Amino acid sequence: MEITPAKGKKTPAKVVPVKAKSVAEEEEDDEDDEDEEEDEDEEDEEDDEDEDEEEEEEPVKAAPGKRKKEMTKQKEAPEAKKQKIEGSEPTTPFNLFIGNLNPNKSVAELKVAISELFAKNDLAAVDVRTGTNRKFGYVDFESAEDLEKALELTGLKVFGNEIKLEKPKGRDSKKVRAARTLLAKNLSFNITEDELKEVFEDAVEIRLVSQDGRSKGIAYIEFKSEADAEKNLEEKQGAEIDGRSVSLYYTGEKGQRQERTGKNSTWSGESKTLVLSNLSYSATEETLQEVFEKATFIKVPQNPHGKSKGYAFIEFASFEDAKEALNSCNKMEIEGRTIRLELQGPRGSPNARSQPSKTLFVKGLSEDTTEETLKESFEGSVRARIVTDRETGSSKGFGFVDFNKDEV
Repeated sequence: MEITPAKGKKTPAKVVPVKAKSVAEEEEDDEDDEDEEEDEDEEDEEDDEDEDEEEEEEPVKAAPGKRKKEMTKQKEAPEAKKQKIEGSEPTTPFNLFIGNLNPNKSVAELKVAISELFAKNDLAAVDVRTGTNRKFGYVDFESAEDLEKALELTGLKVFGNEIKLEKPKGRDSKKVRAARTLLAKNLSFNITEDELKEVFEDAVEIRLVSQDGRSKGIAYIEFKSEADAEKNLEEKQGAEIDGRSVSLYYTGEKGQRQERTGKNSTWSGESKTLVLSNLSYSATEETLQEVFEKATFIKVPQNPHGKSKGYAFIEFASFEDAKEALNSCNKMEIEGRTIRLELQGPRGSPNARSQPSKTLFVKGLSEDTTEETLKESFEGSVRARIVTDRETGSSKGFGFVDFNKDEV
């Protein structure tokens, strides 16, 4: 008679620690997987599954053999969860969490049904990703506008279940964020995030890098999409902000490719133009012509006040002439300063200095300034843009002036 209650006491003592261990292991997997985008709702559904398993265990508490199998099954749960999220990398930045799916249907059936649901409402699902338990998933859309429209469909039925649609609470994976983020260098040490926001209107987040409370002159600028990042790099590369010409770089995998094809692969393209930096502000094009006798064209960019920007472009008739000048004149001293030479890189690369001098950022414009009068104020400009408030249409007091490469 005394043996039976003893066994009854031991049963929960064995089950409780096992469950605690399983949950801890699941949380550990969540932290280690950087690309996982599961949100709180998904975790709630998994908790529900755990509770269901507990309820099923109650009738077999007195059967040690079966209980042992259940314990083994629980220990394997973290591995099952790990498999469940494989291949869940989003294809676009515009994603929705979709919950309360019918787990009795196959993954293929769910994907087709979900895609058809959005198609009937004039929305195209770029990709549908479901977990292996088939209770939840993610849907990728082409634009933020489509995403907002899709949110209105929450509550509609798919295979008899009312689906739940909401924005993921988890952060995007590092790869996705890096693809839509630009690195800005050569910024004024006094620049503020608000001032950068005026230039990069489409930015969703701007992070100035500082050390010991002092700005390092660089910032990370994140946009809504990779396309917005590319557009801003193209249009704002070299914009003069607070007296300095900003240099923009890609981050992540695209930044690594940029580094390989630009700065670290100087000889990958047969450029006929050299970029000369650390030039004395007193040096003129005539001064450089005496040094680079084979040069066919020399340009020393100037600021709006007619002063040198401290660098130059030197064009030759051939790649061989440019390479010869690079080898013989690099680190030469001209008017008291040791110059640096490098071949002009491809469009958008770190050493492509022709792009950074293409666009001028202009502040302090009056309300009466028009794009036409702004363009006329800068000789050689090809286009002028005044930034206006999206709601009122009035000028924000600053704009951009574009130049041809040869006019920079």
